[in-house]
Amino acid sequence: MNKTKDKYKFTIHTKVTPEIYRNFAKFETFTLRKRWIFPLFIACNFLLLAGIFYMAKNGLVSNILAVVSVIFGIGIPIIYFRTFTRIIRDNTHNAPYDAVIDSYMVSLTDEGVEFYSETEQAECTWEQLFAAYCLSNCIVLCPAKGNYFLVTEPDPKRFQTIWDYICDRSGHKAKDRRSAIA
Repeated sequence: MNKTKDKYKFTIHTKVTPEIYRNFAKFETFTLRKRWIFPLFIACNFLLLAGIFYMAKNGLVSNILAVVSVIFGIGIPIIYFRTFTRIIRDNTHNAPYDAVIDSYMVSLTDEGVEFYSETEQAECTWEQLFAAYCLSNCIVLCPAKGNYFLVTEPDPKRFQTIWDYICDRSGHKAKDRRSAIA
């Protein structure tokens, strides 16, 4: 396929720093995958169980069961969220603040998006693009559900220009989530 330089509106060399990785991990886990629902479900069930035990008034045993249920109801979600933050921190802990975790090229054209890395190459048209999200420090492009490419740009004006272009080309698939998770 013969490609001319005029074809590309933007070519961005994406560099994922630890800060961008942490921001994206929170967004992907809690907003896209909604992984907060199960711990909340568990907490509600244990707290409801604690209320039932407390209302039973069968003496010391029901009071102990109520306290244990409250401890589990509060403890399990706390452990879940602490484990998540610890995994993210451990994944980025040894890297310096300006270290690059992953690096690839993203090219935006009138026809679609092209992704290039050392190990893979992908492209999709704007109609095939599943979704695009703008976070505080990166743009997340999803050529397919569960497949994510980040676009980073340190210059705020160019970042906004790139986002405006993506919004123009992808339409309702582009969602601004800068305030969703900071």
